[in-house]
Amino acid sequence: PFVGSPAGPLPVATFQSVPALNTCDYRVPQGLSQRGLMVCLGDGSVRTISPSITPNTFWSAVTPAGGEVLGSDW
Repeated sequence: PFVGSPAGPLPVATFQSVPALNTCDYRVPQGLSQRGLMVCLGDGSVRTISPSITPNTFWSAVTPAGGEVLGSDW
């Protein structure tokens, strides 16, 4: 299981890819493929986010109002 506060982003977690029911963490998104998490972006495009994305890049993308610059792993 991931650690962190359920009240906000988890600094060490991004998402889970096909987790077992007993290890599924409701605080993070769930990917239905081992390849990663399918997401729809604001421009209407769709992309797969790799499980190797860093937490900093992931949460910067999830919270765009913060003005963070996305890492090279985006």
